[in-house]
Amino acid sequence: IYCPRCANKQDFDTSNVLMVVTESFSTLDIKQDKKYLLSQVDKNSIYYSFIKSIKKPTPSRQLPADSIKQQNIKFITKKEFDRNGFIHRYGKSGKQILLGYFDFSRIYIDNAKGLGLCKINWVGGGTCGYDKYFLIYRENDNWKLYKRIWKGVY
Repeated sequence: IYCPRCANKQDFDTSNVLMVVTESFSTLDIKQDKKYLLSQVDKNSIYYSFIKSIKKPTPSRQLPADSIKQQNIKFITKKEFDRNGFIHRYGKSGKQILLGYFDFSRIYIDNAKGLGLCKINWVGGGTCGYDKYFLIYRENDNWKLYKRIWKGVY
């Protein structure tokens, strides 16, 4: 994730790049978005029947933030962010670049079909952010992205 309004690309190599995440995976409940999600996939695809089969929400669960990695970005919980005295200011502030706040949902998985669905919400400040779903599939022992479905951009 890179926002040109927040910092220069070169800053990402020399700064403390932070992404704050909620302390737990949020509940994934697609009831409100099910019709929209179904409209975004082919009716004859395995993903259509997969989404249609989701009947109940997956409850929230603790998130081990240290297990998330992306290049030189440090993912930390809001509690850790506050405890360490980081600055709540989007973009660059001294040697710190705050990329924003992430909320990851639990992943709904159909193990038999090797399919999954999750939702991510990112708020970067000002007019930066999005809400999107990810359809994933298992190939051998690896999970891969099939499709991103944008719910909202702000």
